[in-house]
Amino acid sequence: MSLPYGFMLASNGHIIVDPEKANIIKTIYQQYLSGMSLGGISDFLFEHKIPSPKGKDRWTQPVLSNALSNQKYIGYSMCCSSICRLPSE
Repeated sequence: MSLPYGFMLASNGHIIVDPEKANIIKTIYQQYLSGMSLGGISDFLFEHKIPSPKGKDRWTQPVLSNALSNQKYIGYSMCCSSICRLPSE
């Protein structure tokens, strides 16, 4: 099973938030909502030496776009073809 960036599998088998990577996702959203372009966000992450999910030096624009449009980051999950709102922290 492939988990979205910022989530990890705990030893008990539950999916939990990876705090360090979750903060990177929050930063990406903050930069985007402040008006920064995907290219600008990529440059920002590169300048701050934050590797991409695949461990590369640069985040690509498609990877950033996918992250910004991933429903799981705003609290939605698909279950049996139904969209469910996940409880907030």
